[in-house]
Amino acid sequence: MNYDDKKRNLIYFLVGFNILPHALTVPTWVIGVSALFLLWGLSHYYRSWPLPRSGFLKGIVALGGAGIFFQYGTVMGQEPATALLVLMVSAKLLELRKFRDAVVVILLCYLILMAKLIESQSMEMTLFMVFDVLLITAVLATLYSSSTQGKIRFLMRRSLIFALQSMPLAFVLFVVFPRFSLNLWNQSKKVTGETGFSDSLRPGRVAHLAESDKVAFRVSFPERQPGSVRGLYWRGLVLTLSRGLDWDKGVFQKGVPVSPRTPEDGDTARNEIAQDIFFEPSSDPYLFALDWPAFVGFSGDPTSRLVRTSEGKTFESKINLSSRLYYRAFSVVDSTKAKWMSPDPEIYLKVIGGVSSRVEDLAKEFIGNGKQSSREVVDRILNYFTSNKFRYTLKPGEMTDLDDFLFSKRMGFCEHYAGGMASLLRLAGVPSRVVVGFQGGTPSLLNDYYFVRYLDAHAWVEFWDSEKETWMRVDPVEAISPQRIAMGAAAYSEMVREDVSGIFNSQNLPKWLRGGLGEVGERIHLIWDQTESLWVNFLLRYDWSFQKDILKRWGVESYGRWVFVVAGVLFSVMMVVFTLFILRGSHDHNEPDLVLYRLLCDRLSRAGLVREKTEGPLEFWSRAKNKFPQSKSLLDSIFEPIIESRYGRSRLDRRKLGELRYLIKRLRIQVRGEEAQKPRMLS
Repeated sequence: MNYDDKKRNLIYFLVGFNILPHALTVPTWVIGVSALFLLWGLSHYYRSWPLPRSGFLKGIVALGGAGIFFQYGTVMGQEPATALLVLMVSAKLLELRKFRDAVVVILLCYLILMAKLIESQSMEMTLFMVFDVLLITAVLATLYSSSTQGKIRFLMRRSLIFALQSMPLAFVLFVVFPRFSLNLWNQSKKVTGETGFSDSLRPGRVAHLAESDKVAFRVSFPERQPGSVRGLYWRGLVLTLSRGLDWDKGVFQKGVPVSPRTPEDGDTARNEIAQDIFFEPSSDPYLFALDWPAFVGFSGDPTSRLVRTSEGKTFESKINLSSRLYYRAFSVVDSTKAKWMSPDPEIYLKVIGGVSSRVEDLAKEFIGNGKQSSREVVDRILNYFTSNKFRYTLKPGEMTDLDDFLFSKRMGFCEHYAGGMASLLRLAGVPSRVVVGFQGGTPSLLNDYYFVRYLDAHAWVEFWDSEKETWMRVDPVEAISPQRIAMGAAAYSEMVREDVSGIFNSQNLPKWLRGGLGEVGERIHLIWDQTESLWVNFLLRYDWSFQKDILKRWGVESYGRWVFVVAGVLFSVMMVVFTLFILRGSHDHNEPDLVLYRLLCDRLSRAGLVREKTEGPLEFWSRAKNKFPQSKSLLDSIFEPIIESRYGRSRLDRRKLGELRYLIKRLRIQVRGEEAQKPRMLS
């Protein structure tokens, strides 16, 4: 089979269209070489440029493969394999000589799309996948169609019909075929997201992070919701090493065991709040949960073996978080109900350098006569901030040390207040530490979940209450700027912008533009986020354990993952065989002359004239006339139109088909009578 140049042009377009989404994820030089191959192929098509020799092309591809190996250190894994696939498919464009080459390139486009789908399962990517599958199938159908049927509109409609016909099989495979959770298919080493948190706290780092509107994670509460957004403190990491205004994580935090439990353990009797957290890609291992987390575990990991815990009640993932993940957390809402280890004074009372005598003198003022409780010391420090008119701001400017913050600038972001207050507490003899995470969240359109954005990034203080023998949270920002905590970061930032004068102040905009369009935009954003959340939640929660529950409801007991894998493969093979059988019937249905010829052969075979396997219709026609001489005219009236329709230019219409069926029926009766007369003639 051959194909014309117009169809070849479609293949160039298809390859370019499928490589385009990988432009930002595969190495730039791979995209450049692929674009060069594509342009070379188009130049051959439009300018008749000679195609490269086979040896030269193989040499370039070998160099490309070596380049990918040196860049990634391997050719295994998602990223190097995707880069290699993109390079190979684009190189194949320079070998489009035969029909099978075109088919191979089109089928490889499905693989390129699959590689992108493994990388991202977002709503946008899913919609793109649906369109791209229809497009690839349409181009494949174009390749097999005649020029009169090659209209793209007709072929897209046919592709849509193919897709709809395959939906039942896809649904069965989706339910039956085991799904692998915990990011098995996407162990990318490349950073696909970021939280901006690190093992240290430096002035300006959290403020820089809070400038981003990007979603960090979404969370829903399957049992009961917390009281208000004001109390939503999402714990990420604990910093224990004080350097004045700077803090580091240190190496002193011990690992502690947690009580294993299943994700279904909604233990409200323990005064816990369960959270389903859908985490966006991150380069950091921190698993955020509501203060104070007691357990964090991935779906399918009830013993939390893939999570590392520490005495600061922080949780870190042992697996790559470079793609979206789902995990469930349980948190104790009252810190006095949680189990704490007594703080080591060598760790939680130490301030390493960077503290002047002026700061030490200030800390002594908070101690007073030395009989104050830790809570009273905390209140004195907060009172110092408020009485000296400290100010909360996103842009406090550069700050050199604790003296600069406490005595000169007297303003800062949450990180300045958290770092400064925790150091003052230590100097005053109260064990303390800094906690970094998020505060607040934005309710969704249907109020069924919250989405926490980077602009909610926050830092606060924990001090050891010796009377209650527990760590207590204190947020100095709540004393300095209570609106920030009460309103949430997004609303507070908007309010701050309203106070800024200038030509870009939104107060200067018309009311319909400032209010109406802004509200519509926010509403559209919420609707899209709600849709995205529903889709992502479904994909992430539909794992192997969820799948087993569904099968169990249908009466299918679980025998293990690989049993279902084998069953899924066998079922797929059976469906393929069944489909081929159906298609064979459909093929015959599309060739009525062939169906009639087979019917004619069957009737003559029953009368004693069997067609040889290698016998053509003309020979069989001649032999039939010799066998049944009395039916010669009837045989002519049947064989002639069938052969003409099969090999000539005329086609059988519905009326003629009916006539031939009637004649074949008559022939069966006539040849039987003819055969019945033969013994009497011999006798």
